[in-house]
Amino acid sequence: MSNFNFSQNQMDQLLHMASKKMGTDPENLKQQMQNGSYETILNGLPSPQAAQIRSFMSNPQALEQLMNSPKVRELLQGLMGKN
Repeated sequence: MSNFNFSQNQMDQLLHMASKKMGTDPENLKQQMQNGSYETILNGLPSPQAAQIRSFMSNPQALEQLMNSPKVRELLQGLMGKN
């Protein structure tokens, strides 16, 4: 898998952005992720996006390929402030 190392501050920022996009509380989202309740998280997304994420989660090779995509790496590096 990809070797992105996020600091706690960067993880908090990503969590805040994701929770805002999903219309949920950051702490609630964090708790759901820690508990492995991904269905609850996915149910907050539009159906096509949730289906795509479920597909990636059921296929680790596809997920790894996505994470190694130059565009995804660029996006993550931008979010981490490593441009």
